[in-house]
Amino acid sequence: MYRRGCPEGELEIFKPGYGTLFHERSNALGENKSWPTPNKYIVYEIPKLAKKEQRLSNLPGPFLFNEIAYDNQKMFIKAINEESKNLGISQYEIPDKENSQ
Repeated sequence: MYRRGCPEGELEIFKPGYGTLFHERSNALGENKSWPTPNKYIVYEIPKLAKKEQRLSNLPGPFLFNEIAYDNQKMFIKAINEESKNLGISQYEIPDKENSQ
């Protein structure tokens, strides 16, 4: 999920069971120019986390910003809740569309 809550913006990549983009074992594999777009992008490899302690410390919180579409926020919180359920911890409430603005 892309967040614009910071002046520079921030990218948050999260998949249940894996390290985030900023995990110590995440690895930028290099710039990919094969995509048929004028924009450049970098491919990141994020590590699979096996230990519960690693997964708990890697779990992000829900970020709610007006600049992010409600459906994207909802999808991000659902992914966090999936991992929370896998780890046996409490889940976040998904806000109503009106309350996320």
